[in-house]
Amino acid sequence: AFARPEGGALRTMAAFSTPLGLHDFVQFLSQKVELFVLAAFVTPAELGVYALASELAVVIKKFRQIFDPILIPMMSEAHELQDKARQEAHIARVVRWVLVLGVFYLGAMALFSRPVLGLFGAAFVGGAGVLVLLCVAQLLNSATGLLDTAMLVSGRPRINLQNMSLVLVAQTGLNLWLVPLWGLAGAAWAALTAYGTVSAVRLGQTLWILRLNPFDRSHLKPLAAGAAAAAAIALLRRALGPAPFPLAWVLLLAGFAALYALALRGLGFAEEDADLLKFWLTSQWSSP
Repeated sequence: AFARPEGGALRTMAAFSTPLGLHDFVQFLSQKVELFVLAAFVTPAELGVYALASELAVVIKKFRQIFDPILIPMMSEAHELQDKARQEAHIARVVRWVLVLGVFYLGAMALFSRPVLGLFGAAFVGGAGVLVLLCVAQLLNSATGLLDTAMLVSGRPRINLQNMSLVLVAQTGLNLWLVPLWGLAGAAWAALTAYGTVSAVRLGQTLWILRLNPFDRSHLKPLAAGAAAAAAIALLRRALGPAPFPLAWVLLLAGFAALYALALRGLGFAEEDADLLKFWLTSQWSSP
């Protein structure tokens, strides 16, 4: 026979898990509401362009989700020990790696959004600006979304639900306002504004409620490296003029990756990040 939890334990489980389920539902709605609003104001072809740009931008969110299974138990242990220094260190390290990956992806999409979208057909190239705006929105959401983990392990899932509800309300209102004015760009600006707002709210809550400050100057290094590498490649593209062959942008993308890596190395990795990278490279070379 299965063990049955006592009434008090069952109520505690329900009080904790119900906001989690509602959070996922509200999050799903917030990611789709723009498509429903766009469908009322743009053509099906334009809606398809936006949907593709949105799918490409949401890749940045996956970078954060890679670390969730690792971060959650580590944060739970640190919270149980009431070790705020460890909590800050865990979040800071993961945010740093999310930024390293996310800034590279954002830079690649900013430089090569037109050829990337062109792979799906010439009709999609017009969504280049929308793609870049959505990537910025997702980078903000991913970097500060890790703060939700700290709030969750502290036993406050309702705050995460409230934050996601804020995104849904902001997305709905802004889309209804901006889409009739600017079409696809209006929806992209609505997403950027909504995620920028909730990112600021998350940071304020983490500082005020949890008394955690997980950000430091090391988090500026990926931003600086990405900006420098992207600027160099943009200048090179201008100097070269029209692409000499159709897939020349792939070589430039490789150049951007190399410059970005060199810039990160020049700015200096945190010691624990360097150790982790060294371990990963060693394991890759030594694996059969």
